[in-house]
Amino acid sequence: MARLRGFNSRPRSSAVRSAFLALTCALIAPPSVAASRAQIVPAVANAALSQLNSKAAKALSIAVVLGDKIVGSETFGDADAATAFSVGSVSKMFTAVSILQLVQAGKIALDGVAAKYLPQYPSLRDITIRQLLSHTSGLPNYADDAIATGAAMQKTTPADIISSMLARPPDFAPGSDWSYSNTGYVVLGQIVENVSGMPLAQYESEHIFRTVGMEHTFVAPALAKDVAGPFDGDPGDWTWYYACGDVFSTADDLARFDIALMRGELLRPKTFATMQQTVPFTTFAPGMRDGRGGFVSTVGDVFEVGHHGGEPGYRADNEMVPERGFAVAVVGNGNYNTAPIVAQALHEYLGANLQAPLPAGAYVDGAPAVTQRLKALLIDLGSGRDDRSQMEILAAIGVPGIVDQMRANGPVTSVRFLSKLYTSSGVLYRYEVLFRASRAVLTAVIDKSDKLAQLQMLTLPSRAPN
Repeated sequence: MARLRGFNSRPRSSAVRSAFLALTCALIAPPSVAASRAQIVPAVANAALSQLNSKAAKALSIAVVLGDKIVGSETFGDADAATAFSVGSVSKMFTAVSILQLVQAGKIALDGVAAKYLPQYPSLRDITIRQLLSHTSGLPNYADDAIATGAAMQKTTPADIISSMLARPPDFAPGSDWSYSNTGYVVLGQIVENVSGMPLAQYESEHIFRTVGMEHTFVAPALAKDVAGPFDGDPGDWTWYYACGDVFSTADDLARFDIALMRGELLRPKTFATMQQTVPFTTFAPGMRDGRGGFVSTVGDVFEVGHHGGEPGYRADNEMVPERGFAVAVVGNGNYNTAPIVAQALHEYLGANLQAPLPAGAYVDGAPAVTQRLKALLIDLGSGRDDRSQMEILAAIGVPGIVDQMRANGPVTSVRFLSKLYTSSGVLYRYEVLFRASRAVLTAVIDKSDKLAQLQMLTLPSRAPN
């Protein structure tokens, strides 16, 4: 077993993340009769095994829940069922449950301001607990900069992270927009500590892990466990990922967590419903909206609730359909893609059609002006016009590759907004670009001078026939 060298967790910031969203967020079709254990478990196992065989992962483990019970689990590669992997941002689900347990106990108010629970940070007086949970606080996301600059290789503290981000201008006024913020979850972790009177790791262990029998789940950097080291990546120092990505777990343990949530053992049903309430004005991707500690996607006539985790050397995914008592958990080390595994699980269970369009009213364009701008750019490039006056050098470098892909794929049939993310270099936008027989993800960064700072297109695997 490889020794654990480091840890890091952040939301996907590559086109692979957009590929994941495009695959798993468009599962819209009326559900058929649910698949049996004999159908679904082998199919999900085969999807996982294909990722391992592609050398994208060194080890990978899956678990499937049907009717609130673990009906199957498989582990492949250099690991066993008790081997713990970093679950990355799936950790946010544990932080959110901790906060909501304290809300249930009357110790925290969802609409209470963060400064009430962390008086040492008076500038948090305009940010509520609800906004921190749903990434609408406006707090800048520290993780990308920490990784890009190499700072994540050194130790830090939650206080240092919070103070450094509060010294920067907010991305937007609290509650007025959405942007994924690991910083917000660091603040939430500190609130759990101040209110409960114990370290976050201890709180999670006593009130979540032990409660539901998660025997192989712990908070980094505890090493008295069977753990898998990172593969094909160096995640950095664990102290940078407190509360937003510091948990190690197994697929079976994540499944136990899901069962406990769906049964009302960790949160009352009404509180769990609060966790699934989404931000009304923000679309993270077509069919997907941000909840409180997870993302909620429309799948047929039901809702999928869960979170992805990704960092250098690890990937994880944890998804539930609470009203059906169904869940699938995936953990592993490497830079593999969890999307085909989750998509296969949902397809087998719900009979969802991966190619079906979103129903009317389910899609919201989160940046219509940018959408029109990029549509016009693609029309120009497809017609041989190449005006780079509104591009910085990195964007201009990406133009020839985009032109080559457009020539290979044929005319563009549609351009659809996927997501936007505030970064230190500008606002990053992702779009799904459809051609007659293929699709791609277009990534663009628009800087403060309103120029295209980055521009990239990635052609995705062809759509499967209907």
